[in-house]
Amino acid sequence: MGIPLNVLIIEDSENDALLILRELRRGGYDPFYEQVQTAEEMLASLGKQSWDIVLSDYAMPRFNGINALKLLQEKEIDIPFILVSGLIGEETAVEAMKAGASDYIMKNNLLRLVPAMQRELREARIRQDRRQAREALKESEKLYRSIFENTGTASIIFEDDMVISLANRECEQLSGYSKEEVEGRKKWTEFVLKDDLAKMIEYHKLRSINPDSAPKNYEFHFVNRAGDIRDVILTVDVIPGTKKRVASLLDITKRKKAEEELKKARQDWEDIFQAIGYPAVILDSEHNIILANYAVAKITGKTMEELINKKCYEVFHHTTQPPEGCPMKKMLASKNLEVAEMEVLGGVFIVSCTPVTDDKGNLQKIIHIATDITDRKRAEEALKKSEKELKKRIKELEEFYDIAVGRELRMKELKEINEVLGAELKKYKK
Repeated sequence: MGIPLNVLIIEDSENDALLILRELRRGGYDPFYEQVQTAEEMLASLGKQSWDIVLSDYAMPRFNGINALKLLQEKEIDIPFILVSGLIGEETAVEAMKAGASDYIMKNNLLRLVPAMQRELREARIRQDRRQAREALKESEKLYRSIFENTGTASIIFEDDMVISLANRECEQLSGYSKEEVEGRKKWTEFVLKDDLAKMIEYHKLRSINPDSAPKNYEFHFVNRAGDIRDVILTVDVIPGTKKRVASLLDITKRKKAEEELKKARQDWEDIFQAIGYPAVILDSEHNIILANYAVAKITGKTMEELINKKCYEVFHHTTQPPEGCPMKKMLASKNLEVAEMEVLGGVFIVSCTPVTDDKGNLQKIIHIATDITDRKRAEEALKKSEKELKKRIKELEEFYDIAVGRELRMKELKEINEVLGAELKKYKK
């Protein structure tokens, strides 16, 4: 079996078409063919399937080779078109070649047909491969451009001489310059704060020698068109096989500001926490101390380093489990604030236990605050003792009063008796 070949033959002579087919078979081909004689028939054949080659007579009663060539060109079908004619002159053949015909073969010299056809088929395949490669490259560039434009961060490609050759839309927003103002016109060094420039140029030089000899990620200060300074994380690398660099620039100015504000807020909060006059600790869900204030260090006699990561009940109660009456037990069951009075480290404290949970209700932290009421309890006990002694004294006074009153009454009665006796005695003397 020969090499498959789809061949469209434009020929009004059946015998000439058979001669062409015989020559193709002798050249090692197994042709599938259609023979047409008019423009309408040619269009129908072109629309019905794809063809590898067109072999056309030059002059026919209702059609000719030049018109057939134009029709093929109008359809933008890039396959070899060879004129096979017995009446074409040298000048006409040259004009046909200028018009786009691949070759011309005289019918009385068909031995040239197969070699000419093989050559044109090879060139057609080369053209097709190049076209496919160009289309693939174009598609690749389109895809690359799409990815480059939609990375979500400012991105640039720059040359070994530091000139920016490509910039995306996010880069326009970051820099304040349009792509047209940047691409091929500006170096990336123009956007770097002077304090960072020497370091970054050194990295650039090292990367030219060995791409792995300089950091691929680091922070620097970016200066935009308005002169505003932005905190930026740079990710840069050499594009393999080239001296070009691709870099992404992530603006972290807001994040850095938020981090600083959060750090300050945390420091303020810790300052307040440390300034609390009462002992206070923050525990994790396993009851380990993750933060303690100075009041805790003072009453326990331990340093901050000695307190951190210790179980709170080991520090305050010297036990391996939360003691009875500890509000933490109730809090773990109820997930609510619990308060209890406890004896701790030789003193008496009101201990509050507050859970901190996430959005799903899972325990994250526990806040313990203890209020020392030892002096108050002692004062209350002293007051109770004083009240008891006072009551005893009052009772004694009441008893003395009763005795004194009774004695006074008796003295009064004796006086009255004496007065009566005295009066009677005076009567008697008379």
